[in-house]
Amino acid sequence: MLQQADVASAPRVTVEEAWRHYGDGTAIFVDTRPQVSFAGGHIPGAISMPLSEIGRRLNELPREKLIIFY
Repeated sequence: MLQQADVASAPRVTVEEAWRHYGDGTAIFVDTRPQVSFAGGHIPGAISMPLSEIGRRLNELPREKLIIFY
């Protein structure tokens, strides 16, 4: 299970850094909102992974890219 300390200690990126990585294909975006919110609109190419599911679904994420959770 994802712990509060895991979230608090995660590295942060600026919006500019995130979009640079998005543009050059070196990052994947993970939308942590509930599925209904994701269905209402999200970053093109983002993966839906609600916050409560991250701990058990980490193996679905590519290891070769920067993973940006939002």
